Amino acid sequence: AEAVLARLLSPLQHRLLDELPQFGSGGGSSEAVARHVCEGMRLAMLTDASMGSLESVRCIARESDLALAEASVDLTVGDPSVEVCVEAVHRIFIAHSFDGGELQGVTYVVHARYFGNFGGEPAGGWTLLPRSVAEQTLREALGVYDRRNLDTMSEFAGEPTTCERIAASTWTRLVTSLPEASAARLSRIGVRVDESDVASAFHERELRPHPRGGLALALCVDELLAASATSEAQRQCGTAAATPTGIAHHSELRALL
Repeated sequence: AEAVLARLLSPLQHRLLDELPQFGSGGGSSEAVARHVCEGMRLAMLTDASMGSLESVRCIARESDLALAEASVDLTVGDPSVEVCVEAVHRIFIAHSFDGGELQGVTYVVHARYFGNFGGEPAGGWTLLPRSVAEQTLREALGVYDRRNLDTMSEFAGEPTTCERIAASTWTRLVTSLPEASAARLSRIGVRVDESDVASAFHERELRPHPRGGLALALCVDELLAASATSEAQRQCGTAAATPTGIAHHSELRALL
């Protein structure tokens, strides 16, 4: 296995990956490198009996401690597709309590994992999700919570602000803020919230087309409450008060659904 891995990576050493034909028009992204290794290991299994009878191959291409891509392939099926994962990492500092207890500060390390499957030559190249999109989407999703007291947010009213709850909420924000073109290439998204080196929470779900074929409307309760401070006089004269988004809201919620 080590010899095969060295043989696959040797041609990439000190090279501009965007110019290599095996990466096509999509360029040498980290997920393209991970896929290249997985596919090479799969082909080696077919020609080299010394590789044994492996059931799957998994490759991680790590750019830094905050960015990596992963590819895996199931070798037990006849014509396998390669599942690729792009991971982005961000940190937030929050304050919260449990059941009205003592307020405490916590630093969460949040991992967002974006999954997709490649079978054959994909039309958009081997880049599953641009690194800038993966990182920016996560930053924006977590920016709502960073340096906030979660106990005061309407989103968590009546609920314990556990890292499991943060993972689920972050997942929802990721899904609703991804550009449509990027989301179309994904099969599922996973979120891991690390509270410490021995305590983590996971939330992962598949992405499915909206059953009504429409668009999702994501509303932030805290922003809506802030916007509700508009006075009756301002509404009557058509003067809109400032809102967190800068958008004047005059429609009732039921009119938007």
